[in-house]
Amino acid sequence: MRNGKTKKSISGAAALVLLGIFAVGILGVLLTGAVVYKDLSERSALAYDSRTCVQYLSSKVRQASSSAAVQLSDFGDGDSLLIYEMVHGEPYQTQVYCYDGWLMELFTAADSGMEPEAGEKILPVQTLSLAQTETLLQVEVVDANGLENTFQLTLRGGGGIHEE
Repeated sequence: MRNGKTKKSISGAAALVLLGIFAVGILGVLLTGAVVYKDLSERSALAYDSRTCVQYLSSKVRQASSSAAVQLSDFGDGDSLLIYEMVHGEPYQTQVYCYDGWLMELFTAADSGMEPEAGEKILPVQTLSLAQTETLLQVEVVDANGLENTFQLTLRGGGGIHEE
């Protein structure tokens, strides 16, 4: 009779050990999955910020009627992109610039004398640097995470984005 009880207690202990190993294995898989998900989410957010900035700036440049309607100036914390247009026969400008850690946009009558803080916050960025040739606009943006994104936009008459 003793042999039967010993076999049952050994098989019960073995079942508990197997259950424990199974539980530890599942916990390990879940924790690994959570870490991978967190890393993917962070990378996705960084890529989203970068893509959004590129798409926003390229959209603004595409709105210009000609390359002559696009100019650069200093405004806010550095360089500024000016896009001129006529609205009901009056000259207006859209100004895109960096100010106080944000990419800002300001749409006003040309030479309105508005201050940088009057603009609308678009995206958090650290710096915006611009350079222009006849047909190309060189853009360098350092986003809020410190990642640098450099690309070129072809002004009206050409077409597209050239990332470096």
